[in-house]
Amino acid sequence: MKRKPTPVTIIHFPVRRGSAARTVPELVAVSATDKELPLSEIAPGKRATTPRRTPTPARAVTFVEQKAEDVERGMTELAALGHSLFTQGRVQEARAVFEGLVASGPRDSYAHTMLGTIYLALEAFDRALALFEAALQIDSADVPALVYRGEIRFKQRKLKPALEDFKRAIDLGDPQDPFVDRARRLLRMAKRMGREKR
Repeated sequence: MKRKPTPVTIIHFPVRRGSAARTVPELVAVSATDKELPLSEIAPGKRATTPRRTPTPARAVTFVEQKAEDVERGMTELAALGHSLFTQGRVQEARAVFEGLVASGPRDSYAHTMLGTIYLALEAFDRALALFEAALQIDSADVPALVYRGEIRFKQRKLKPALEDFKRAIDLGDPQDPFVDRARRLLRMAKRMGREKR
């Protein structure tokens, strides 16, 4: 009586940047019983046996994971488009792009910060402030969000929290970053205002 062959699925090893691609003998197969078996032990006419040692860990790239990567790539491209529209002065179109990105629910401070920047440009300060707050909840080290939140607080004459935002942005950011330079200038202005109020 002929034995039915056991179905075998090859698991894909993601190639890490900077590392050489894996060779075929390093790949691992999964049998219908979900046991990992080295390919060297699965050959035509040879019965698959349980490996003597633990095989190299592997991760199957599923359909869902591939779709998630496609969605992330699409969101990155949309964010780049939105930024480009904003720098071209097409503010309402940029706003629509970033509203969509924020509404889709990604845990990405950049989309919130950019939408906040757009509302800051439109002088909708309360909406902008809420978006900078949301960005900082996602990433407390988001330097542009800190600087812009500090700027709104400064305009609202809330000097102490504004000073804290500017100092934190200066401490976290790269000294060559234009946002750090902006924070330095705003910090000097806020300190001057604080001295004048005394």
